[in-house]
Amino acid sequence: MKRKRRSLDAIATQEVCDGGAWRERVAVLVGPVRHHQRAVSVPTNEGAMVGSLDLVFVPWDDGDVTRHVVLGAQWLRRQSGRKAVFVPGKRNYQYNAALPRLTAGAVVLTPRTLHRAQWSGGPLLACWPTEQMLGTISDRLGGRVTSVCVLEWGDAPFQRAWITAHGGIDLTTGQRASNGGVHLPPVVLVAMEHLSSMVNHANGLVSSFDKGIAVDTLQALVRRGHRFDVDDLCAWALANGFTASEVDRLRDYATKALAGHRFRGSGHGRLRADILQMWEAETRDR
Repeated sequence: MKRKRRSLDAIATQEVCDGGAWRERVAVLVGPVRHHQRAVSVPTNEGAMVGSLDLVFVPWDDGDVTRHVVLGAQWLRRQSGRKAVFVPGKRNYQYNAALPRLTAGAVVLTPRTLHRAQWSGGPLLACWPTEQMLGTISDRLGGRVTSVCVLEWGDAPFQRAWITAHGGIDLTTGQRASNGGVHLPPVVLVAMEHLSSMVNHANGLVSSFDKGIAVDTLQALVRRGHRFDVDDLCAWALANGFTASEVDRLRDYATKALAGHRFRGSGHGRLRADILQMWEAETRDR
């Protein structure tokens, strides 16, 4: 049964591992996170090299946030270089009773403070990432991150899709990640692959051509009855070359397309008239 994503505003009383023994009970507060919001790498003996990203992760599984923090902090201590902890917001770090104590001395990064952080690179512990955070690791930290450990939060599909696409290794089992949470209908998958090959990913789906192609693709799918889950669509996009800013806009366009929104300037012949038949034929040939 699919685990429910627990509120990030909740306070959970959990045990902290201290010197190998589970002794102390603390209140762990993780502040609010907005969920709808890739590094030259030095290989280590943990994780998998995928392109330039050396990635391990701690799966959500039991939802024991403090245990996950302990595992992540232990991983971080074993890494060489200037260590950093990447969190959605400062409160997520400050109000977690275990994280500051177990990662003392690490640079604390958030999406809002990253641009002015005094951190030239090294291992990164990414705690409870949003789409924006994973996109930032992909898009902006290219020459800085040497290795990454992701602490999952809940079962949001974008997390595991991104981890799987980068060949992440489960820190608790040593097994490569599998992606069972993202399911795109076959024709939608083909259409998204074509869209990815047509747009300039540096433009963030803002230019009239790139936005038009994206909107026309989504509307063509919906009109033909090929509907999709927006979260799964965005999870696939984040894991397959779309930047964080593109995913933000893609979510907006996709939600509106499903609702029948009429986009200004759409349908101006950017796609050939028989594009749906082409996508459907390609799906059958796979």
